[in-house]
Amino acid sequence: MTCGKIDRKSTCGGLKTSSICIVYEGDLPDWSELKEMIPGCVSIEETTQEIYNKVSDIEKSLDTSNIGNECLSYAKNDDGKIVQSIINATFEKEICYLKNSSSSSGGICNTPMCFDSSLTDQCSQPIKTLVEWMRAVENKLSSL
Repeated sequence: MTCGKIDRKSTCGGLKTSSICIVYEGDLPDWSELKEMIPGCVSIEETTQEIYNKVSDIEKSLDTSNIGNECLSYAKNDDGKIVQSIINATFEKEICYLKNSSSSSGGICNTPMCFDSSLTDQCSQPIKTLVEWMRAVENKLSSL
């Protein structure tokens, strides 16, 4: 009997032993819920199931199916998918653009997210951030 695939390392010949009957003797990672069990009582089945559950959780957290081209354009990998590494690179590029825009214009960036340098606070200092703008509006409203 060949357990389904010919290219397997083992053909599973002889008696089969259930993984629930094989004790796991290795070290468990800190994140493992199995660490709370009595040493020597963890089976290969339990460790395998825990790894599958962790991989599934990671896969779900990396799901990019809801990412669109709403305000950022993402490249796609060879399979035509937007993957996390591409998203990270796109974010880095956009952050660097905003950072460089801000520093090249004397600290006041020239993107739609930033403020015009002609706006000033109570001390006639240019408003550069949303917090400063909100304070200026609050002060103006309280003086009405």
